[in-house]
Amino acid sequence: MTTNQLIDLLAADRKPVERGRISRALITALTVSVAATFGAMSLVLGRSLELSDSRSINFLLIKLLFALGIVAIAGASLPRFARPGGEAHGFRALMLLPFVTMVAIAVIAIASSDWSAWGGMIVGKESLTCLISIPLFAIAPLAAVLWALRTGAPTDLARARAQSPALLPVA
Repeated sequence: MTTNQLIDLLAADRKPVERGRISRALITALTVSVAATFGAMSLVLGRSLELSDSRSINFLLIKLLFALGIVAIAGASLPRFARPGGEAHGFRALMLLPFVTMVAIAVIAIASSDWSAWGGMIVGKESLTCLISIPLFAIAPLAAVLWALRTGAPTDLARARAQSPALLPVA
């Protein structure tokens, strides 16, 4: 069998791909996994003490907005990277926005407080709990996203980070 015969054989049974399939799979996977993660967090960690005063609520809202910003930007760009020919122009600079915002908020918070409080602001009382809990609770959403992307077919492997760009064959 020649290459042209193989291509003709593969192309003979082609059907149009359902539009938005990857996006729907991602939304479904993330909705179920995030709900399960919040349930597991409630069972394991119990009610958070962060809801006791308005300053703590403000910090909690900032952390939630940071996470939602990352999810929104990734959710908008990921389906484009997961389909053949999908391009996500302009998303690189946008992906930095939540991180730059958090650095600015941290600098403002540290600069507006007394230097003796800096240690407690940088390494809080529950820092070890966070270091362990955040990666463990992120396993379910990560697994769900990987499951949802299993049907994707990126053509630009370097941008999709499927392989190291140094290992990609040169065209």
